[in-house]
Amino acid sequence: MPTWILLADEVRARLLESVREDAPLVERAGFVQPAHRHGAGPARGEAQSPAPDGAPAERGETAPAPAGDPLESRRFAYEIADILDEGRAHGRYARLLLVGPSPFLGTLRAVLSEGVQMRISATLAREGGADDLGALREHLRGYL
Repeated sequence: MPTWILLADEVRARLLESVREDAPLVERAGFVQPAHRHGAGPARGEAQSPAPDGAPAERGETAPAPAGDPLESRRFAYEIADILDEGRAHGRYARLLLVGPSPFLGTLRAVLSEGVQMRISATLAREGGADDLGALREHLRGYL
């Protein structure tokens, strides 16, 4: 059964999957905190595409909440927790790795169900993005 890897901070999250230790990481979904979505934003589980630099704001669009807003961060943690719980309930993963900055991972772990908590095999504090999946895979060596 696959291992899910959640790369998350208080604004964005990527859900990756590894079917075995030597297999490439596959991105299953990308998420953006609701306060940082443009317009209506994507449906749950759809990747959010950034607007081109300098693009004018859509009519009626408001500025996103600041990245450090604890209420929005907690709401985003609940959204991610629901997705992880749904995946657990449907048997989509056996193990879960959490990767991200410590403050947000603490917020997330506080709202995860007991069933999801039991599937966590490692929590790795890591700042910054993970656009290079090869480098991330190397960082996760020994955890997959």
